[in-house]
Amino acid sequence: MFNRMCMYFAERQGQCLVGVLSAVGGLHLMLTAPQKVLNFLPAFNFDIPAIIPFLGGREVGAQQLVGAGLFVSGACVLRNCM
Repeated sequence: MFNRMCMYFAERQGQCLVGVLSAVGGLHLMLTAPQKVLNFLPAFNFDIPAIIPFLGGREVGAQQLVGAGLFVSGACVLRNCM
């Protein structure tokens, strides 16, 4: 069963599904409030003026950085599968 599932993701339709899941997961992580991760990864405060309105004064933690990576990789997979 696992082998069949992996073969599905090797095809174009499966790759598009992975792209959508990664992009949605990345957005979810970026837009939720930062939480403590393993009790040692800090949160950062970004005080960016109105250049990027949704980032101004936000607290950013490890999950937002992982979310940004997931979103970018998901967007690239989606672009390549279309």
